[in-house]
Amino acid sequence: MKRIIAVLTLCFMLASVCTVGFAAEIADESEKILTLIKPRIPNTNEYSKFSSSVFDRNDDKEYIFQWNDTSETDNRHKYMNVTANAFGIITSFHIYDSEQYSSNKIEPAFKAITSDEAMAKAKEAVDALNPALSESIEISKSNKYESLTDNSFSFKLQRVENGIPVYGNTGSVTIDSASFAISHFNLSFTTGLEFPAKTQFISPQEAVGAYDEKLGMELVYKTSYSSDSPAPYLAYVPKVSDSFISATTAEAVKPILPVSDLFRAPMADKEAAVGGAGSNSSAERLSEAELSELESLSKLIPVAEAEEAVRANKYIAVPGDAPLAGSSAYSHSDGKYYYELQFQNVVPPYEYIYVKLNAQNGEIVTVSKMTGKLSDEETVDISDAYKIAASLAPSYCKADGTGEYRFTSRTNNSFTFTRYINDVPYYSDSINLIVNDVDNTIVHYSISRSDYDFPKPESVITPTDAIKKLVEQVEYSVVFYPSCSKEEMKKADTALPVYMLEFSKNHEVDAITGKLVSHYSEPEIGGYTDISGHYAEEKIKTLASYGIGFEGEHFNPDSLITQKEYVALLADAVMFRDPIIIYSDLDYSNHYRRAKAEGILADGEENPDGAVTRQAAALYFVRAIGYDEVASYDWIFKPTFVDVTENIGHISILDAMGVVSGYEGYFNPERNLTRADAAIMIYNYLSR
Repeated sequence: MKRIIAVLTLCFMLASVCTVGFAAEIADESEKILTLIKPRIPNTNEYSKFSSSVFDRNDDKEYIFQWNDTSETDNRHKYMNVTANAFGIITSFHIYDSEQYSSNKIEPAFKAITSDEAMAKAKEAVDALNPALSESIEISKSNKYESLTDNSFSFKLQRVENGIPVYGNTGSVTIDSASFAISHFNLSFTTGLEFPAKTQFISPQEAVGAYDEKLGMELVYKTSYSSDSPAPYLAYVPKVSDSFISATTAEAVKPILPVSDLFRAPMADKEAAVGGAGSNSSAERLSEAELSELESLSKLIPVAEAEEAVRANKYIAVPGDAPLAGSSAYSHSDGKYYYELQFQNVVPPYEYIYVKLNAQNGEIVTVSKMTGKLSDEETVDISDAYKIAASLAPSYCKADGTGEYRFTSRTNNSFTFTRYINDVPYYSDSINLIVNDVDNTIVHYSISRSDYDFPKPESVITPTDAIKKLVEQVEYSVVFYPSCSKEEMKKADTALPVYMLEFSKNHEVDAITGKLVSHYSEPEIGGYTDISGHYAEEKIKTLASYGIGFEGEHFNPDSLITQKEYVALLADAVMFRDPIIIYSDLDYSNHYRRAKAEGILADGEENPDGAVTRQAAALYFVRAIGYDEVASYDWIFKPTFVDVTENIGHISILDAMGVVSGYEGYFNPERNLTRADAAIMIYNYLSR
């Protein structure tokens, strides 16, 4: 066999810097990896082009192989991309064929198999890519409900060793719903780890006690945005996020992460300025709102005064010969007015300084300065950082540390001061400060401050109780955390067994009730207790698996469905095949707007809380599927029900499609529709 170097096109970076001998070595390695993976991927002979690249990241080599083929006669394009590591483990796979994609038409039908059946097929496909990892990769569902629109199934992957998850070693897989072939696969996989035996681990109860003693929970203020206006509340959160309880020693441990280069992005105020002042039109032509705005602008401090205050601050250190290059004034949605000042040296080193101030009281909000290389060490004293912060925000931060804003953390010479209310931190309000250690001047400064009414910390549970409540609601179990056995290593070499809270859930408990704080709570459906033996039972269950139904344990199948409920089901499930859960606080206004826009309801037909007759249900349904115009020609349809004299076309179309049916030749058009009847109609349509 000819050496693979004849067809490999190595990346230009390698080609430009490698010696001939090194290039030959890379080619040999690539041939070895390619030979290992080819039996595990689809046939590559159907592709006319091939290329490859090799990357070395912290001594971890990654081999990328790409096949593609384009046919000019039928505009067909197909490609396959595979990434593997030096051990021959496939970490990424993607395949595409334009012909197959274009033939995947979306039809209003349920999938031929369930996600449970598809998941078994997906596991087989994943194991075929990496047979050696068959026992180490677990698969689970990505979505709570089935999809009515996707032509594929997607699942989550988790590496597990000795029955324990490996943190960060996760991925995903997508398979076609018809062929069960993989279209996409990715997996993060840490090589070279040593795993201890599971028998050495402490119990969960011991781990909870150690967490309370050595890590703990912190009482903080958080903000809820569930209502029209933000509302602060008290909550307990984990005190530290980078340390865990060792599953072997019950001590607090901090994993040693591999060395990586940190990209330092220049900090800047990204908030866009909007608005502006003024016109010369006469007062008689101005509205009250315009006059009010001009009145407010007249009370702003002069720009010259703001500039003088900035130049006077020795920590901002505007050079004396740096002119004011630009300024602006604007009002913000928070009701405040701001100045933005830009200073620019006209001689080397051409230093640029940006300052944002409150134009009503002169308080400095942001300072940003372009500067040279900053120190990677902690060379600035905390007391000096306090003095700088206090010079800019004297009302809130004191040089002796007694103000509202208190030092909480630092990275090199970057400092964070957090606002405390009632001795409780509110991390959303902070001062962020970066100091140049050459002359103790500001590189960056910003302050955030909210005008909320903060509740007093009364009747709160204890931190110990907060931990107990947290682990009752969030799984606390052992995971392997990839870590380095010593500092300054490029790769993790050991797997630390630590107790970790389930990382897919929020780790915040309400300080009053002890309940897990959920910023979005989706209504639950599917566990109905009142449909057993009902004639619509299986159809109701199927719809629920696709996220269509009524919240709670009771479906109430024989209750009459209201127009607003029926319209919401049609607008979402039938027209757009979206999940739709009917729950008590559902806002139906959007569904009605959609229904009116799409012609489901005509003007004057709105009756949100009224019942829906079977005849009206058929009329709305046909409109939703786009056959209203054809159905309106009643004379071309032969009535199939003896009691149907109106909307003959609409009912006939649904009868022919198998969406509705009658009994002994009767349709009962004036009978009111039940929830079960509505579910059957939707199921029948989607399962055609």
